[in-house]
Amino acid sequence: MRKKFSLVIIIFYIMSGINGCFSISNAEKKVADKTKQYEEACSTPFGRYPETITYTLGKMTGVNNSNMPAGDTYENNAYTRYLKEKLNVQNIDAFEATDNDYNNMITMAISSKDIPDVMLIDDYEYLKLLVKNDMIEDLTEVYKECASDRIKAIYSGYGDTVFNNITFNGKLMALPETNIEYGPNLLWLRKDWMDKLGLEPPKTLADAENIIRQFIEKDPGENGSGKTIGLVCSPEITSKNGYSYMTQADIIFANFNSYPKQWIEDENGNAVYGSVQPAAKDALAHMNKLYNEGILDKQFLLRAQNNIEELIINGQCGSFFGLWWAPNNPLIESKRVNEKADWQPYLISTNADGSTSFCTQNPSSKYLVVRKGYKHPEIVMKINSVLFDYLRCTDESLKEIGDYYKENVDPTAQCRQLK
Repeated sequence: MRKKFSLVIIIFYIMSGINGCFSISNAEKKVADKTKQYEEACSTPFGRYPETITYTLGKMTGVNNSNMPAGDTYENNAYTRYLKEKLNVQNIDAFEATDNDYNNMITMAISSKDIPDVMLIDDYEYLKLLVKNDMIEDLTEVYKECASDRIKAIYSGYGDTVFNNITFNGKLMALPETNIEYGPNLLWLRKDWMDKLGLEPPKTLADAENIIRQFIEKDPGENGSGKTIGLVCSPEITSKNGYSYMTQADIIFANFNSYPKQWIEDENGNAVYGSVQPAAKDALAHMNKLYNEGILDKQFLLRAQNNIEELIINGQCGSFFGLWWAPNNPLIESKRVNEKADWQPYLISTNADGSTSFCTQNPSSKYLVVRKGYKHPEIVMKINSVLFDYLRCTDESLKEIGDYYKENVDPTAQCRQLK
């Protein structure tokens, strides 16, 4: 009997030891899995952190009403909730401000050497000062490991210029915001009118002029005889900033190799002012011809921007040169007035080979930096990769963010304004 009892005790201890080993093994496996998930999150574009990573943010907000739904804030909105779900990261805004107020806060933060973990700066002198005082992280490895292939392709599309200013001693000290508004203006046309008249999409300026002429003469918008406006244009017909704004005619001038208000290099390598070159006279002569024919709005010199937008919204014109974001404003309003209004963009060639030339400035004027010593500098690139690659090109399931676009919610509600 005693032997049997001893045997039972021995078996009990053996089984207890085995169970203990299993418990330890399971715990170790959980720790190993968590460690693997954490390491993957720190070194890949889309890896999710096992625990929430927070960061303080210097938040540059839009200048107008945010249009966010009731209850949403810059810390809690469709974008931040999406980032929490996909990456498990959360911003805590150190301050929120627009324009000069934001820059004043940045100045105070730098002066006190107490900057947020992440902030966007729009003054290159600030960037140089932060680098000089060793206040921001080297993001070289962050870019290599946590930028998605598509984000890298976007940056590489600008050549070396986009990274030149933010590289110091071979180190990438910031992430540049790309200025895609510095691209050529697109010709926006009422495609439903074109279809009604059986017109093909334009490739050249001559094609565009023919379409606009038929819009005026054949009145597909049913405005009444003589009431359809031609190409609407700002009184400042060309840009002074190096890129064309809404309803400006830089592309027409580029057809004549003319770049008014810009210092350009001539065939001899000399810097010359575009406004006084012979090509500018040729372009102006063509604009005068379009004006006399009515293809160019006869009242363009008297139009304010809001008046031009009214013509577009109300269907009194079917053509204008505008930027890629024209659907946000004013075309979203045009669609609300007439759901059949189908505006489509066309890139007009300016050269014989079918390419388009335009004058551009610095491809980047804002810089995203990370405080020196912050444990997770990689989150800035992960956030970019999720918001501007995965969300836009892969994930089609999130209705909430789609609704933000429909309601024209302030795009700076995103934690980063890469374009």
